Amino acid sequence: MLDKIRQNAQSWVVKALFGVIIIVFIFFFGTGGFNDKADPIMAYVDERPISAQEFSRSFNEFRDNLRRQNPNISTEELQDPRLRNIFLNDMITSRLLEDKARALGVAFSGPEMIAAIAANPAFQNQDRAFDPEAYSQALARIGLTASQFEQDFRTDKTIRKLEAFATLPAQATPFAARQVFSWVKEKVDLEYAALPADEFMAAAKVEEAEVKDFYENNKERFKRPAMIRVRYLAFTPRDLAPLQEVSGDEARAYYQANSGSFVRPEQVRARHILIKAGKDATSAEIKRAGEDVRELRQAILSGRDFAETAKARSQDPSAKTGGDLGWFGRGVMVPEFEEAAFGLKKGELSEPVRTPFGWHLILVEDRRDQAQLDFEQVKDDILKAIAEEKASDKISELLDQAMDRLASGMTLAKIADDLGLVSKQSGLLTLQEARQQFGLTEDAAAALFSLPPGESAKTPLAIDGGLLLAEKVEDSPETILPLDEVKQSIAAFLKRQEAMKLAKDKAQALLKELSDPASAKAAAAGLAKLIRASGPLGRRDPLPGLGLNPQLLADAFSARTGDWLPQAYAFPDKVIIARLSKRLPALDQDWEKEKDLWLKAATAQNRQELFMAFATELRDRAKIELLRPDLLN
Repeated sequence: MLDKIRQNAQSWVVKALFGVIIIVFIFFFGTGGFNDKADPIMAYVDERPISAQEFSRSFNEFRDNLRRQNPNISTEELQDPRLRNIFLNDMITSRLLEDKARALGVAFSGPEMIAAIAANPAFQNQDRAFDPEAYSQALARIGLTASQFEQDFRTDKTIRKLEAFATLPAQATPFAARQVFSWVKEKVDLEYAALPADEFMAAAKVEEAEVKDFYENNKERFKRPAMIRVRYLAFTPRDLAPLQEVSGDEARAYYQANSGSFVRPEQVRARHILIKAGKDATSAEIKRAGEDVRELRQAILSGRDFAETAKARSQDPSAKTGGDLGWFGRGVMVPEFEEAAFGLKKGELSEPVRTPFGWHLILVEDRRDQAQLDFEQVKDDILKAIAEEKASDKISELLDQAMDRLASGMTLAKIADDLGLVSKQSGLLTLQEARQQFGLTEDAAAALFSLPPGESAKTPLAIDGGLLLAEKVEDSPETILPLDEVKQSIAAFLKRQEAMKLAKDKAQALLKELSDPASAKAAAAGLAKLIRASGPLGRRDPLPGLGLNPQLLADAFSARTGDWLPQAYAFPDKVIIARLSKRLPALDQDWEKEKDLWLKAATAQNRQELFMAFATELRDRAKIELLRPDLLN
């Protein structure tokens, strides 16, 4: 349970750190020791102190756990003062809950704690019996003594008991759970017409004064970050390979020894259309998606272009390219898709194919049979492979020689000449670009940026595939780009904005015509060729091929069937108008299958909200004094 609480704490901190509002409290650690009178007091909670030592111990353990659970979290995030503030607030909440439990006589007894710890598999031997040695080792790995762990464990369990007591009225009724189920599972079908911004670009006009005003009011957008230019010697097989000599005889011998590796597998080139119905889809959603795919298949067989249909209807990212998947061999796609694709002839259209992602239509545009590649087809690859192998054997020796010369004060250009290597000079690079170009760690890139111009890094820097010797050539400080350098991009941006505005104005005018009985019929007839069907959409689903627009979905679920939605909706390069074609309510049979899960989920949500309100009330009534805010920075 303690691990679970810490994981929740991790979730709270990460989400809170990035401004995400979540309704969950973290109950982490107990009161800790307070015997050192010289230890500063950070805060008082109803006259009970939280010492700096206690806070530091708890926070450091929490941070270490956070780092273990999130290896990609940055040092800056872990050192952010907001992290300490959040953690202190959670300690205060935990303290108040612990005090309330004590006042109500809620406790976790010694025998209960012994039984709970002994039942933890992490503390057991192979016979599933409690093992003191395993217990000590497990605590040592997370930097806790037995007394610290047991105190924290008791606090956690006590708060859990208090939560169970405080949330007794939280049991959800079947009616309430059904309401949530019906709301979440309801879907809508839309018909929509899109007005591309490109069609309004010619009419969009931007004055020079507008460009200048935009620049003056948005200069921060045109800030060029600090950049450096470096000269470098890369000691990697790839970089040293061009300096190696490889004979044709070596290459041919390599080919003959490894001919089995030079076989081109059977491949197909295909396009596909996906109508989503994933593993969480209900039977009704799966059925509807299958029906949509069968309709699309019939339309394609009747002459509709596959690529254009994929662009309009596919719910896969490949929709932008007409469903193009390029060439692929076996073992790349999921088994159901692979079996269908490799079972088709060139130019053949598949039957609907069900995969874990939904329903697909597959069009095989070309095929390649398995074939042995001859020497000339793979000669260049073989020469490169042998050269890299030779280069790999020389890296250590060459690097040692280069380091000796660097220590004597030679420049990288001179070192390269001496060793028969090639030094290279980069363009101006930002910190992020330097990391990406060379595969540097964050610390290595920062060290490179901190060098004065003309200085070399004293030690090799680790990069992808090897090591790097680097010398800073030039510094370019952070600066605001002059207007002349950015006015064309500003003008293009403003022109696109104006085109989107014109498209929206046109869309609003069309909506006005569609809502007027006198012009509705003619307007609808004019739109007939532009109308597309969305397919079933949930409350958080993107419009296929266009993206997500929350306001569109909110209006769609509030509309009456057949009504045009009240406004035009902007997407990255289009504006659309839409009407509600039909509602697809949640199905009774799905409710019967999932009822228990929804009841549990609704009850858990009620418990969470009720206990949060309980803890918030405790905080509102408590006397909380923060004495050392400086210790949170």
